[in-house]
Amino acid sequence: MFDTFSKKHISHIESQYNNPDKSDDIDNTFLEDPDINIKRGSENTTNEEIESYEKNIASEMVRIVKKYKKPVITSVGLET
Repeated sequence: MFDTFSKKHISHIESQYNNPDKSDDIDNTFLEDPDINIKRGSENTTNEEIESYEKNIASEMVRIVKKYKKPVITSVGLET
């Protein structure tokens, strides 16, 4: 499971450029594919991107559970 998430970037909902005070706020971060994060640059994350992230992370967790056939207890939730 670590391999899957180690390939992600820590992205900011409100970009560090637009809101430097939130750059270290854990509630302003999520894991994301590097190419999407880099492409966004200094723009804030959109609601559509967050919704896509939530669907993708849930799918990834299901894939991991099926692959290793072990239950995984996790909680994923973002306030929008």
